[in-house]
Parts: sequence; structure tokens; C-alpha cells
Amino acid sequence: MLVKAFRKGRWAGVSAAVLVVFSGVSCSSGADSAEREYALPETLCSLPVDQELFSDLLPPGEVLEITGDEFSSVWWYSCAVSVDGEVALYVRVRAADDSDPSNYLLGPHEYEMSDGEEIPGEYETVVWPHAAVARGTCDNTGAETGYQENVGTHAITLETLFPEDDEESAALVRELITPLVEADRARIGCR
Repeated sequence: MLVKAFRKGRWAGVSAAVLVVFSGVSCSSGADSAEREYALPETLCSLPVDQELFSDLLPPGEVLEITGDEFSSVWWYSCAVSVDGEVALYVRVRAADDSDPSNYLLGPHEYEMSDGEEIPGEYETVVWPHAAVARGTCDNTGAETGYQENVGTHAITLETLFPEDDEESAALVRELITPLVEADRARIGCR
């Protein structure tokens, strides 16, 4: 398992994982104007999405750690982003079925499909405060991505713990879920 931590200044190893330390940045976050002392990662869980789309989902703090951002399977992938030892968000990728998309969410909140907002678009997307699921078909036959299996139906989930405000959280995950699923579909070679 890979762990990356972002803090001021140097590189250091941590048990069987890797600890990556970068120079910090300082910016204000939300109404409490606490400072972010860690650098934002260039990708979110190894998926290339714009930092502006996920920066407000990460709380202020000193150290950002990313656990599990190496893709070992096209069928299942889970990544956690923590700040100062507390999980701030999860990204999970999985082969999907036709069940209720809220069943894919594993985080600390409970979700009912009826409470979610369905977002029109290319993917079946549902957004709740602190969570979103996007699901769609994925034919990656012949794609030169290193994955030999055809995915079929593909789903990605995003679960957050920050910001605490439900409306703000829902707006932020709504903006991030489509670029996140498109980055993962490109990784797999979906057509």
C-alpha cells in the first residue's frame, strides 16, 4: 500500500509505505480562516483533475496523506486522503451492477437514493451532501492501458467529510464527480 504525506520540506520513508514531503503552501480556508500548511497534490488519488476542483474539500492542517493511490485492479480501487491523521475524503472505483448507487458508498454517512440529486448527463450520477456516485458503461476492449478485462459497467464514488456544511459540500462534489469519472475512464480506456 502506498502512503504519501505532504508537508514542508523533505523526503522520508515510513515503514512499508512511502512518505513524500513537499514544501508547504499557505492559504485561507472557509470562514474559520485556518491555514493550509501542506501542498496540494498534483492529482487526486492518481487521477488527473484540476486542483481547484478538490482543494475546498480538504481542510486546513499541516500534513496531507494519501493512502492507496496505486491502481492494482481495473475492478476495484480505493484511496483515502487524510489531513493531520483524519480522513478528509475517499475515492473508490469499482465494477458496477444495476443496484441502487447509494449501496456503493461506504463512508461514515448513510445515504438513501431518494435523498440524492440525480444529475443529468452522460453518466448516471447522484449527488448527496458529502458524496457522489457516477456510473456508466465502459467498453475497454483493445484499449492499450494494460488492463486485459472488459469492465462492462464502471462506477466511481467520492465521499467527503469537509466542509461540514451540507449545501457547500454537495456543490463541491457535484463539480468534481464528472471530471473524476472522466479521468478514471481515460485510465481504463473506456469508450
